[in-house]
Amino acid sequence: MPQLGAAFPKYLNEPCEEWLGRSFGFSLLLFLGTDFSNVRMEIELRLNCNYEKVWRVLKERLDEPAVRLKSHYSTRLYLWAKHYIVVGQKRVSVGTLRNILGLEDIKDNSGRVVQDAPLELWANVKQRALDHALKEINKQSDIHLEIEFGRGAFRKVLSLGFRITARKNTRDKGTA
Repeated sequence: MPQLGAAFPKYLNEPCEEWLGRSFGFSLLLFLGTDFSNVRMEIELRLNCNYEKVWRVLKERLDEPAVRLKSHYSTRLYLWAKHYIVVGQKRVSVGTLRNILGLEDIKDNSGRVVQDAPLELWANVKQRALDHALKEINKQSDIHLEIEFGRGAFRKVLSLGFRITARKNTRDKGTA
């Protein structure tokens, strides 16, 4: 039987009918009890055509980094920042930041507001969403975000500038 890691992505490029019913095998080593005796097991996996969409989505997610962020604000900001890591800097308005974080009004099909946007005040957005997201991203991910505020009249925040840099060793920073 072919190894799962090598064969799985190759078969996803073929039409469903071609890989339907194929077997994929891989081995597991189990440690039983305190004597750590090795037991080898064979597991067979058959792909079903009904799950073609699921398999395709899984294949697309193989390229995504394995960063686990707790807050959905952190996740949304991280995914947005990954697009601009090549550029290095990006300036956005407060309204665009609200869209990035998912803090816009919820509307129905006719355009009426069903639910008002959470965290309407800028101070609440900064305190409850942005600060926590920046702290979590900088601590746990492979990128580092720095922020500067563009202020207008009466010190009102009009835009935010993000400096986005890649970080190579995320494990070393967490242990130091």
